[in-house]
Amino acid sequence: MLKNGVSVDVVTRRQNLIRDLGPDADQTLVIFHSGAPKLRTRTMFYPFRPEANFYYLTECAQSDVILVMFEGKSHLFLPPVVEEKVIWDGEHHGPEHAQSVYQCDEGHDRKSFGEWIKSAMHRASRVAWDWQSHTDLTLEIQSALRQANVSRGTGQYGLRTLIDPTPLVARLRKQKSPFEIEIMRKAAQATVAAHRQALIAAISGRTEKQLEGDFFRSGLEHGATGWAYDPIIASGHSATVLHYHDNNQVLRDGDLVLIDAAFELDHWCSDVTSTFPVSGKFTEAQRVVYEALLEINKKCQAFVMPEKSYLDVHDYAVGLTIDALVDLGELTGSRDEIKEKGLFRPYFPHGVGHYLGLEVHDVGLYSSAAGREPLGENAVITIEPGLYFRDSSSRFYGIGVRVEDDVRITPQGADCLSQGLPRTVKDIEAYCRNR
Repeated sequence: MLKNGVSVDVVTRRQNLIRDLGPDADQTLVIFHSGAPKLRTRTMFYPFRPEANFYYLTECAQSDVILVMFEGKSHLFLPPVVEEKVIWDGEHHGPEHAQSVYQCDEGHDRKSFGEWIKSAMHRASRVAWDWQSHTDLTLEIQSALRQANVSRGTGQYGLRTLIDPTPLVARLRKQKSPFEIEIMRKAAQATVAAHRQALIAAISGRTEKQLEGDFFRSGLEHGATGWAYDPIIASGHSATVLHYHDNNQVLRDGDLVLIDAAFELDHWCSDVTSTFPVSGKFTEAQRVVYEALLEINKKCQAFVMPEKSYLDVHDYAVGLTIDALVDLGELTGSRDEIKEKGLFRPYFPHGVGHYLGLEVHDVGLYSSAAGREPLGENAVITIEPGLYFRDSSSRFYGIGVRVEDDVRITPQGADCLSQGLPRTVKDIEAYCRNR
């Protein structure tokens, strides 16, 4: 079904980008492209997903659409509505919808972009485009740029300055608006509902793939629009594999199952992981590892503040993980010595989290030339400590545990968007008795 409008944020986002381009913004030709469909097989395509910066500035999810901002106006170039295409692919918006639906100043036929950009290029002092983008559109822009430079030369006007606008958009995307936070909260809550369903459905003898199906159905029933990423449903030893995607093993009593799966809502992502016993009751070894890991998650959530950087949070998590591994008898020595030698890495080989937004691993600086980059108010990050025991000599061999939540950064600390899951051993075991 076609959308009949966009959020109140869209125009503000474009205005903020123009502001950040500085005093020459009106003479800067700013270009974003939604992207092209990608082949899955010789004749079949993957479901189309628009380039995230383009979607952020338009909320248009159609392929091969171009946004241009120039001389104080926004232009949207869309393929025209053709009945033959509608028969095959369904209804879509055309140039006549640029103003009424996408709140752009002018709409154009996509086929007119080549001639239009050549004309506009003569009046531009700068061109802002993702020059690392390997698309046919890059060649089209380069052709127009060469033609304009040849005609204008290096006289009093000089050659045009080429800039990459993506770092500017990244800074805007990092701090979420109230609308963005609420849609991400809804995506997270659909994910929470699916994780709760999985606690009931994970019965010995069923397969990981069947559990994946239950999970997906539950998320859609609670309003999600699709997966945020390929789901990980990892039972037994497979839970120690970070990006396990086979999802084809049989669930067995005595094993843990780690579910790293989440949904998006209108392209805004969530990312949640839960770990629980197939039998509904933790073994003693599973319990001590799980409780140690859950405590790290809780302390990291309590640690985050706007002035902290992601690296501050990660370093804090590493220290807590080292202490836990020492308490579990896996490592010996001082925290500094273990950290310096990297002895914790086989147990905790990944970061404690990442930014979250229109992409599951969203844009956001972890550090800069000025030093560590503060998270800032209304950034959304994941908190996902993990412990994985792959050494066969360990008494915890084959146990993999990760507990992941989505949190918004506020002056008061973490606002957990994914709250509502049974997390403690006591609560998980009690919930599983509902099977």
